[in-house]
Amino acid sequence: MDRNMKEKTVAYKLEYGTFSGWARTINLNGKFQWARVKNTKLGQTKKGLNQNSVAKRLHQNAYIRQVKSENISLIPAQDAFMDGSVMSSHSQKPLASFADILSTQSKPLSKKLVWFHSICAKLHDTSSQISKCIHIPIRRKYVLEDSMAVILSMNPTELHKKWIFTFANEEGIDAGGITREWFHLISTIMLDVASGCWKGGGGNQMHLQIHPFYSVSCSDYQLYFRFLGRIMGKALLDSQLISNGHFVPYLYKMILGWPITFSDLQALDAAYYNSLLHLTEMDEDLLTSQACLDFTVVENVMGDVRVVELKEGGKHMNVKKENLLEFLELILEYRLVKRVKDPLRELLIGFYDVIPESLLTIFDVQELELLLCGLPNIDVDDWMYNTEYSGLYIGDESHHVCMWFWEIVREMNEELRARLLQYVTGTAGVPSKGFSELQGSDGDIRKFSIHGIELKHCLYPRAHTCFNRIDLPIYESKDDLKEKLEFVISLVSTGFDLE
Repeated sequence: MDRNMKEKTVAYKLEYGTFSGWARTINLNGKFQWARVKNTKLGQTKKGLNQNSVAKRLHQNAYIRQVKSENISLIPAQDAFMDGSVMSSHSQKPLASFADILSTQSKPLSKKLVWFHSICAKLHDTSSQISKCIHIPIRRKYVLEDSMAVILSMNPTELHKKWIFTFANEEGIDAGGITREWFHLISTIMLDVASGCWKGGGGNQMHLQIHPFYSVSCSDYQLYFRFLGRIMGKALLDSQLISNGHFVPYLYKMILGWPITFSDLQALDAAYYNSLLHLTEMDEDLLTSQACLDFTVVENVMGDVRVVELKEGGKHMNVKKENLLEFLELILEYRLVKRVKDPLRELLIGFYDVIPESLLTIFDVQELELLLCGLPNIDVDDWMYNTEYSGLYIGDESHHVCMWFWEIVREMNEELRARLLQYVTGTAGVPSKGFSELQGSDGDIRKFSIHGIELKHCLYPRAHTCFNRIDLPIYESKDDLKEKLEFVISLVSTGFDLE
C-alpha cells in the first residue's frame, strides 16, 4: 500500500476530538493523529481575526509536545502520532485496542474509570509475585526524603502494586486512611509555591505553572519533577487526590498530548499575551520603527540579565511582517516549553512510568483536573452572592434569564457544576475563602460575572476565562438556556474552544 494512503485518517473520530478546530482521529496504521477540521455549527475562527492573516494563522496553528529521553519540543499537531492500543509491559500483547478506547471515551466519567482501572490491573503480570503489596516505612520528619528514596528506585511492576504506608513510631494499620494522608502531605510539600519550583499562572493563585527559574531554588529539580510525575500518575491509578494541584490548563494538555495553541499563553501572562497580539495589528513601518524587536527574549534571573536567542543568530534578525508569525510561534514554544523543558520532561516521563500515554486518551483536559484534584465543594449560595451582572443584565440580577441560570446550576450534579466553573474560570478550583476571592488572569479579584447580550449576536453562551465572565444571551425559555448551556459545557469538556 502506498505510504501516503497509510497515513490517511480513517473515519473514526473521538467524541471529544474537536479542539480549536482540531480533531483526534485514527489513521490506517491504528495510531491516533490530530487533524484539522471545520465545525460548521459554531465556526472556528475567532471574532475579529478574519481580516488579519497573521493573527488568524497564529490561532489556527496547533502543536503537540514531543517527549524524548533528553529533550522535549513542540511539533505541528498533524505530525504527532500516538499508539492507538495499550500494550502489556511483560508480554507486549495488546490490552486495549483503539476500538475499545473509542467505545469508552464517550461514556460518563464514572464508567470511564471502571474501564481504566480494569486495564491498569492487567498492565503487569503479578501472578509470579509473592506479594501484591509494597510496604513503605516513612519518618514523618523526613516524609519527602524517605518517599523520594523509595519511589524513585521502584521498577514499573512496583509502581503498579498497592502501596501500604507506615509512619515510624506511630501505631496504626493502613486501611486507606494513612495512604490518603501521605498523598495529601507529599503533594502539599511538592506543590508549595514557597519551594521556588512553582508560581501562580498569570496571577491566578489557582493556576500553578513551573517556575521558569526553578534551578535557582532546586538543585535536584530533575529528581524532584520525576518523583512528582510518578506521584501524580499513582494518584490517578489509585483514585487518590493531589492537594493544591490545579495547574495552568496547558500542563494538562501536555500530559494528555492535546494541541497547544497560542491562546495558552494567556493563562500564563495575560498582559504579555495581549502585547504580542498587538504586534499582529501593526503595519510594517510601526513594527520596525516602534517595536524594534529581534529574535531574542530578555530574562532577569535574580538580577542577572540574560539575552536568549529564539533561534540561532536571532540577535541579528529583526522582526518584520514577513517573519512575525515565526517569531510569535517561537515565543510560544519558548514560554511554554523551552525555558522549563527539563522539569517538564521529567514530570511527563514520571507520569508515563505509571500510566501508559495511550491509556490517557479516554480522558479530556477537564476530567484530568477533576480526577487529580477532586470535585470542588461548590457553595451555590456563595457563588450566586458573589456574582456581578453586566451588559443587558446590569442592575437587573433578577432578570428571568439570570434566575433561570441559577435554577439550572442548582439542578446540576457536582460534576456538571465543576465543568461549568472550569468553562468560565479555566479551573475547577474554588479559593479557600470562597468566590469572593476569585481572581482573574491579572491577579486582581475578579468575581464571577454574567454579561447579558442579545440572542442575535450569539446563539450560545460564551466564556471569557481571563475575566471569569460568561456572556449569556437573552433566551426565550429556560429549556432553551439549559440546552445551550449544557451544549457548550460538553464542547469545552470535549475540547472545543468557543473563544
